Amino acid sequence: MEVRSRDSTECARTRSDRILKRTIMQTVNFPSVSDVDSAITEFNRDFPRPKMGAIVLSLPYHIVDDFAFGSFPNSAAAGVYLVFDREDRLLYVGKADGLGKRLGTHFGWNPDRTAGFVKNPKLENAHAVRTIGLPAESWFEAAAIEAFLIRKLDPGLNVVGRETS
Repeated sequence: MEVRSRDSTECARTRSDRILKRTIMQTVNFPSVSDVDSAITEFNRDFPRPKMGAIVLSLPYHIVDDFAFGSFPNSAAAGVYLVFDREDRLLYVGKADGLGKRLGTHFGWNPDRTAGFVKNPKLENAHAVRTIGLPAESWFEAAAIEAFLIRKLDPGLNVVGRETS
């Protein structure tokens, strides 16, 4: 009978987790920025919001490079955030009443506060964030936009809201 120390068991589990994550990254759907742009165009065409106007995707905010220079796009607004990897593949779609506060739970400062880092292990491959900010009076639209984008794009790390057959 093999007896493993707690450290070697945790190390084996960590190694297994890394292999599993690498396998998932290779087999799960990760749409491109172009796919996201097409979905937003479709949403604006098929579900116009007269009081809100067309939804617009922000420019990318690079987690490591941009973190020391300013806040997340639309940080004070309610809205939807989209997390991309280094190859601009969509990893995750989420919604928030305050985008800056919510994104702050996923990303933080390095120890010398010169760059950002990923706090949430699920998003360890995150490289950039884009947001869709909403007018204050339309905060409730975030849920519909998030649900549409998850159903349409099926990002690999989203579990809730996916189309089921």
